[in-house]
Amino acid sequence: MRYKSKNDGLFDFALLLILALLGYNFYADWQQDGEIMWSVQLFVIISTVIILWMYVDLSYTLDDEYLKYRSGPVRGKIKTADIRKISRGKTMLSGLKIARARKGLIVHYGKYDAIYISPEREKEFIEELLSYNPNIQIE
Repeated sequence: MRYKSKNDGLFDFALLLILALLGYNFYADWQQDGEIMWSVQLFVIISTVIILWMYVDLSYTLDDEYLKYRSGPVRGKIKTADIRKISRGKTMLSGLKIARARKGLIVHYGKYDAIYISPEREKEFIEELLSYNPNIQIE
């Protein structure tokens, strides 16, 4: 089943601020002397497109074999059998974060690996994951 990420007002505000600054940079450079440094502006445009793509295309998919995640160009999968533990209501300070909200889930898998996600329907997500791997410890 496919799950979307929760939205967080703080994340939305930070995204709008970044996009506004990028837009202002483009506009100010255009108005300065009518000439644009295309190499810099191309970087700004590509960065903006990637940021929006990561924001819009963020989801998680569960099946009996894998937990798949995607956020724009960032994609990956984790074997459900390798998931050891899920920590609820926490925010991971470092590492791979595929989320738009605070207080999500930290999925521990393998020996030392972890990923931070924030599915909208968290309880349903955990129940489905436990149906594939009942050995997962929930904190």
